Amino acid sequence: MQKELDALTTDGTLDTYREFATADAAATEVLNAVTPLSEKYGLEIGGNIYESKNGYVYTKPKIGSAIGVKNRGDALGYHTHPGGRLRFSNAIVAAGNGTSDIQSIKATGYGNYLGVFSSGKTSIGFCDTTCKNFGFGGTRPKRILQ
Repeated sequence: MQKELDALTTDGTLDTYREFATADAAATEVLNAVTPLSEKYGLEIGGNIYESKNGYVYTKPKIGSAIGVKNRGDALGYHTHPGGRLRFSNAIVAAGNGTSDIQSIKATGYGNYLGVFSSGKTSIGFCDTTCKNFGFGGTRPKRILQ
């Protein structure tokens, strides 16, 4: 998987120096590229989105486990879920380590983008600190980007 992930940078699909007008645009590019790999290998992939001088940039994606990927807590985050619906894990549906997406968002104060791949397409949603930390089946995104 790492080889395929690295190839996305080598072939120009991903460029961690490219600046975007919005964080949504940065998240959309990186999640559209990595979410199919997450689904293929059954592992989460994630990183962060930082505000730069002229817009927003994303960090190089890193591979996590089947139940999580650790992002830095100092900026917006992005991550994938291999399989399933576009839902953030919460207090009821927590990852196996007991920390949910929503708990992490509330602890850091930074929102997070989520990508899932299903039926041949990537869906992307966003949650911030106003998203509820409950709900059977996971927390619905506050906003759906695609």
